[in-house]
Amino acid sequence: MADEKLDPIRLSGWDFATWRAASEDPIMRSTMIGLIIMDGPPNWERLVDRYERASRMVPVLRQKVVEGPVPWANPRLIIDPDFDLSFHLRRFRMAEGSTWEDVLDECRRQSMTDFDRNRPLWRVTVLEGLPGGLSALITKLHHAVADGQGAIQLGAALVDLSEEGFDLGPMPRAPQGEHLSSLSFAELMVRDNVDWVLRNLRTAASTSVPTALRFLQQPSEAVHELLNLGDSLARFMRPPASQLSPIMTGRSINYHYGAFQLPFDQIRTAAKAQGHTVNDAYLAAVAEALGEYHRRQGHPVEQLNMNMPISLRKSDDFGQNAVTI
Repeated sequence: MADEKLDPIRLSGWDFATWRAASEDPIMRSTMIGLIIMDGPPNWERLVDRYERASRMVPVLRQKVVEGPVPWANPRLIIDPDFDLSFHLRRFRMAEGSTWEDVLDECRRQSMTDFDRNRPLWRVTVLEGLPGGLSALITKLHHAVADGQGAIQLGAALVDLSEEGFDLGPMPRAPQGEHLSSLSFAELMVRDNVDWVLRNLRTAASTSVPTALRFLQQPSEAVHELLNLGDSLARFMRPPASQLSPIMTGRSINYHYGAFQLPFDQIRTAAKAQGHTVNDAYLAAVAEALGEYHRRQGHPVEQLNMNMPISLRKSDDFGQNAVTI
């Protein structure tokens, strides 16, 4: 069965921002770490088969980032011609006497380590021999190729919803790997720019008449909405004028991981009783925790800045980023 040919994908929007920020400053590395606790060691052959299948169905698992011939060019995602699944899947047995702190420490070390940028930006590590015969599966993803929801979707595709499992059918075709030369990259840049100009000209032409009529029919309301939009954009683009936290003034490339358990059902019930969502309760808890941290440090604050990702994901989106701020 012949491999499937996929065109290079232009890295743009959130993907491009996270890639460029992480490339220029190690402090801004966008590494996502997911930890799944299993009640025993997984069937390794079955796990490898499932990731092989996932890598064929979700191209980003086989794609690597390729920089352009000029610094300002948006990078491209292409199918890695040297894709090797065994590089991305690893299995270890923990030393006797290991604890869950050792698992969190492994998560911490992985989060502080950059990716091999000549390969797809993900890794899975299975740790066996944990207390009680349990095992852990650590998933490491670069934020340039997936957001949190995309990572959850990927995880859901790898997990059977019943002990018996179900027939997944024949193995899908593998996407065909390719090399992208500087000349080919330049041709893609020209084509993308021409498409962008044509697309914006068509949009301008289709909206110019209705917009003009709106200004003629309701000039004051149209001007008011335009000013509000401009003010909103200005506030979004303007960085904070001052540091609201007197103690959270630095950031290093070293992380610390901790874990605690929360009764999800109680949180959901309490939030619902107040007419709120679990997400509202989560944000309130984070805000109060940061407030308590500052109070204990002797520097109470009334407010802090926070960036909130807003999902733009549709039901058929899979894998890559679909968020804004």
